[in-house]
Amino acid sequence: MNSRQLKSALRTTRGRLRAWRIRLRHHRRARRTVRQIDMLQAAKPLLRDPQYQDFLKDIDRYWRAHFGHEVTRVWHLAFARGTGLQDVRFIPAQIYADAILPHLNDLPLRPAYRDKNLSDVLVKTDRRPSTPLRRIQGSYFSGTTVLQRQDILSHLAALEGRPLIIKGSRTDNGVGIRSLSIVAGKPVIDGQTCGLSDLEQLYGTDYLIQERIIQHDQIAAIHPQSLNTLRIVTLRWQGRIHKLVSFLRVGCNGQVTDNLSRGGLGCGIDADGRFREIAFDFCGNGYRAHPNTGYVFATAPPVPGHAAACQFACDLHRQVFHFDLISWDIAISASGEPVFLEMNFRGPSDSYQLTSGQPLFGALTAEVLEAVRDGRHSGS
Repeated sequence: MNSRQLKSALRTTRGRLRAWRIRLRHHRRARRTVRQIDMLQAAKPLLRDPQYQDFLKDIDRYWRAHFGHEVTRVWHLAFARGTGLQDVRFIPAQIYADAILPHLNDLPLRPAYRDKNLSDVLVKTDRRPSTPLRRIQGSYFSGTTVLQRQDILSHLAALEGRPLIIKGSRTDNGVGIRSLSIVAGKPVIDGQTCGLSDLEQLYGTDYLIQERIIQHDQIAAIHPQSLNTLRIVTLRWQGRIHKLVSFLRVGCNGQVTDNLSRGGLGCGIDADGRFREIAFDFCGNGYRAHPNTGYVFATAPPVPGHAAACQFACDLHRQVFHFDLISWDIAISASGEPVFLEMNFRGPSDSYQLTSGQPLFGALTAEVLEAVRDGRHSGS
């Protein structure tokens, strides 16, 4: 293949990848819409339930006072149904997406920050998985060194025997994450030996290969096949970084990923590091025990390294200036130390509040709503 043919092939691959990403975004949006409709439909009968009438009036008063107008109250009933808690401070999904996120985060900058190949440039920490190979816009890198195509397989051969993962650098929600190993000098994915062209066909011009983290035994016991991670949400407010909520995401059915949208569960973690009684899946169904391993959340010991992980997320947030609300993915290593994986800027508020069993902004809710209402920026 000459250089002109190669450039043409790359343009075709990029075009196909762009189209795939657009379809994927539409698919995710449709799935989330269906999930939200199901939640709201299940809660609608509560609008006529006598025991909720005072709560509904309190919702109207609170939101008129702090946000300037009333909101769709059925969201509060959906959260009350799932958590058993009647709290006027729960944030409806539409308000979060349409008003709060654009106020707190500079969303036009999100595409650059969400590129996983840039995360170690944007956030400095030694506690992160090593990335022995990256592909960026069709070029290969080891660190900052450009690798020639004919040298890639020999570079990978040096990784034989080390547990690895491969993933696209511009995808979300665990899409495309696979376990990878090097056997006899060649990549193996899902038991199939691959050539370099196979990897490129699967992942296009932008992907990375990382060492797989060996997680803490207690975390692994919940579902050993997946890397089970803490999702920690932090907020920059009035010059301080606050930890808002945290929960553990765990995989199911032998999947490598732990994302709720990929079939995983989320279980809230209280301030003392203990799990809440019920974990939830993407559709809001509750589980007192893991459906595959039988792991009972309520009787489990405290999550190892939880307090250190929350502090770690707050410390990392101080390095990111364009986003006041960040969702962090943190793993717990075999020694109990937090390890940075990814940062996210548009996490689903309904999952956060349902799994944690509390309003997203807690005691800061009134201040946040009033700042959004008045157009005030209170991050610094």
